[in-house]
Amino acid sequence: MPHSDAVGPGAAAWSAATAALVTALDADPDLRVLRQRLFDVGVASAVVRRRGRVGVRGRSGRRRPLDQQAIRCPRSVLATIETLAADDAGIARADRNEVSAQFAIYMLRNHHRDWQANRTKLPDVDESPYTPPEEWNLLVGT
Repeated sequence: MPHSDAVGPGAAAWSAATAALVTALDADPDLRVLRQRLFDVGVASAVVRRRGRVGVRGRSGRRRPLDQQAIRCPRSVLATIETLAADDAGIARADRNEVSAQFAIYMLRNHHRDWQANRTKLPDVDESPYTPPEEWNLLVGT
């Protein structure tokens, strides 16, 4: 459902769909365990009010900020999260420096604000090295 429905005629349906999704995710015991692992190392989630271009137009025509769920992750815990990912992926300790460098390239090519320029400068490393290869095709279809 588009964000513009958050304050328009579809607001009730949008709110209900959001509540249903959050409730379903929160009820999944596997997701709860994964979420708790992240919270335990310092990742937090919060509803934040976005400013700037993100938002919806109210009845007055003025753009209003839109509340969104956000994940907050201090830089100091990134190495710990990467260690968790490497453990989960079964990556040998001897290979972790190389995998970490590959992951940095993956992030710069796919999730950096300058991702388009980075794709011309950096080598293609396929998917995240922390994603099992058998799941790569599943990610392409989404």
